Amino acid sequence: MPSRSIQVLIAGWGLSLCITGCYNWQLHSASPRQVIEQQGPEAVRVIPTHGDPFVLLHPVVTGDTLVGIHSGTPARMPLADIERVAVRSSSPGKTALLITGIVLGTSMIAYMTEPAAY
Repeated sequence: MPSRSIQVLIAGWGLSLCITGCYNWQLHSASPRQVIEQQGPEAVRVIPTHGDPFVLLHPVVTGDTLVGIHSGTPARMPLADIERVAVRSSSPGKTALLITGIVLGTSMIAYMTEPAAY
């Protein structure tokens, strides 16, 4: 049986991977207005016609402008300046692979840290 500190380390590592590793940004061909009004996402990845993509939290369409929070400050961008938006969605394949990896990794660590029976 692995020591308590190794168990905590494995659990923390597994949890952090589950939180970040099981999602993809899925691009939508629909207009930003349609995506936000129909899906009501918590965050969108904005791909502007000019400039670098960025994540906007709590997006809302107000008139002809996309409004939300970017890097902790209020942000707005005209819908005409947005090429596309992406929404985070779960990835069943990544999730299955991640769970398999965690189970195998935990089993290997438990096996390697078990005292030898002589």
